[in-house]
Amino acid sequence: MKSIFYVLIGSLLIFACKSNRLATNEPFKDDVSIYRIKVVPVEDTTENTALATEEIAKNDTIPYTPIDPAMSVNYELDQASILLAQRNQKVVEERGILGYTIQVYSGTNRRTAEEIRDKLLLTYEEPTQRAYDRPNYKVKIGQFLSKMDAYELYLLIKDDYPQAFIVPELLKTDMNQYILEEEKN
Repeated sequence: MKSIFYVLIGSLLIFACKSNRLATNEPFKDDVSIYRIKVVPVEDTTENTALATEEIAKNDTIPYTPIDPAMSVNYELDQASILLAQRNQKVVEERGILGYTIQVYSGTNRRTAEEIRDKLLLTYEEPTQRAYDRPNYKVKIGQFLSKMDAYELYLLIKDDYPQAFIVPELLKTDMNQYILEEEKN
């Protein structure tokens, strides 16, 4: 009894969902342009509101009035994005930006750290730094925004300094160097 019921329900679902139209490869031919709303420019809609309403009812057209740029949504978004960019610029200048550097040496010997830093300065054009992080002296080279950029220099350094590795670091930067020339004027 149950099996007959399931067969009946299954066949009902299969045949009820069948389409009456056959699929063809012909392009769509129906003209739907009569359903589009037509926008017609109107000089002054504030005085002629009743006339504009009648025109919409008659012709399915919407009167168009140019928008004052200061009242535009784009203008408001531009102002908000400028404020956000200024806030982000302050945060980046105070805290720094997440980037990468290559740590070449970490040890307790200050003289070795200075020698390695001097060799790196002569060999590579990247900025180097020696820092004292108690109890170790650390020598780092380069400031990169992406790990891939740091990896290029790492491949050159790893033959001479096999203990070198890429480390994430907050990089101090002057955001004024990234401002476009047009914005400076």
